[in-house]
Amino acid sequence: MKKESLFILVVLVMVMTCEAQITSIVQKVDRWYWYSWEMNEATMPEAEKREVIAELRRRLPLGEQTDQGRYRYLLLRLGDEQTIAEVRREMWSEDLTTAYTAMGMLQNINNPVLIPVLAELLYYPEGLAAEVRGGTVFETRPSWSAARMINIICAREEFNSEVKNWILMQSRAGRTYNSIRALWEANKEAFLRKDYAAVKPPKSVPKSFPPTATNPSPGRVGAPSAK
Repeated sequence: MKKESLFILVVLVMVMTCEAQITSIVQKVDRWYWYSWEMNEATMPEAEKREVIAELRRRLPLGEQTDQGRYRYLLLRLGDEQTIAEVRREMWSEDLTTAYTAMGMLQNINNPVLIPVLAELLYYPEGLAAEVRGGTVFETRPSWSAARMINIICAREEFNSEVKNWILMQSRAGRTYNSIRALWEANKEAFLRKDYAAVKPPKSVPKSFPPTATNPSPGRVGAPSAK
């Protein structure tokens, strides 16, 4: 009986521990939904990150449109590959509202895993870009916004000081778009394998590039293939 009682006690402790952990994750996600700046994904253990991603994805089908936007924002910050792939497909949608909503979700997410997706926008055919607000058409430049975001992300500690100093000098000289595009093209393989320490400044930066529509993007200019 003593062994059976001990076994039952151990099982109960394990169940209670699991329930406490689940409750903790649920409570954290509840908190981060409203106070997203409190989530520190950089220091979050990988095991906890996986649990948070699972909880966020569980909620997605259950939420309203606003809820989904908030949850997807957190998922992008955590580098969830499924969400990144979904947003990538949407940003090349023929529907401008869908495309610009997806592009907007990538703004201000300081995660280097998004650089290959942002890099696709460096080749965005600017002539096709327009946004209607209050009956007024605003020309927008996704390629420049993407270059700005990559510029910010490359200031993270994962990148070496040589790259950081080079980007800073290029920015001060007003060459952000050209320099970031040259940086991507010179270091594409390093970015794709997430070897950010291996990224180096390009040997040169062209004063101008050919029109974006004539250049192949890392995926393809237009709707990406469904994979």
